[in-house]
Amino acid sequence: MLKIIQKYRDMSLANRIIAAIASFFTVAALIALPVVAWFSSQRKLAELQSIKTPDLLYLSAACAEDVKYFDISSIDVGEVNSSEPAQQLYAFAVAGQYVSSFTLQFAHTTNNQFTYRIYEANLLTHTETINGKTVDVPCTTEAEAKTAYKTLKNPENTWTDTDLDAHFREDVVAHEVNEQWDKIEMTLSQRTDLSGIENVYFIKDTCIKDAGGYLNATVTNEGRRIATDKYHADCYGEYTEFNAYAEPLYWQKTDIASVKDPTIWGAKPFFKTFILDVTWDRSKISNNKETDILYIAAFRS
Repeated sequence: MLKIIQKYRDMSLANRIIAAIASFFTVAALIALPVVAWFSSQRKLAELQSIKTPDLLYLSAACAEDVKYFDISSIDVGEVNSSEPAQQLYAFAVAGQYVSSFTLQFAHTTNNQFTYRIYEANLLTHTETINGKTVDVPCTTEAEAKTAYKTLKNPENTWTDTDLDAHFREDVVAHEVNEQWDKIEMTLSQRTDLSGIENVYFIKDTCIKDAGGYLNATVTNEGRRIATDKYHADCYGEYTEFNAYAEPLYWQKTDIASVKDPTIWGAKPFFKTFILDVTWDRSKISNNKETDILYIAAFRS
């Protein structure tokens, strides 16, 4: 080291300047190389990691089938003295990809005094032994569904057959299986295999919308729930010639998890089934062919 210093001192002024400049650029190059390498790595990472974040969300029938199979076109409310249940259940689903949670919106006009509730739904299953393994398979007949339902809801076996029938009608909806919607491509590891199955049964789970919960509801002197004009401009703009019952009631639920554990689901396709529960008071409604419009929408939270 001393020899190098002595040699530097023996140089002429011009050579000392040249040596100093050369040393500066050498040190600068040594510092710059890892920085350039880091930026290059980041650039390459950005090129390799294609970020795809479309809002792939669809309303569908109960098992991720074409939405045309979700039919709520009519309700027979029956006569005032009818003994039939004043209730109708409809199963539908929200299906999609690249979405860990979503918002569900529901709105409806109020010509008919229906009460609407929405539940998350589960597929009713029973156990079978296949190739020496006990597995859960969908219930495909009403008898299987009733047995599974009774085991789930009344393990003490205190219900009569009449009790079972009544509770079953309130909580379970049958669904005719249709061809899976081609917009949602799922592998068998991502959904229950329904090939060759004609009917499945869904049971109510958590209620996410009770009888109320609207964003713009008011009650008339007669006790009838109708909408305020809170969202009138969003719906009708400046138009004012309409019946009060044509002003929709609005409801929404945010941050609904697409699957039970979204942290490990990633970008895989999913579908989440819901049950729309429609009930009515026969003393306040009749088969007079009144029409209501229901709106269901979903978007990424």
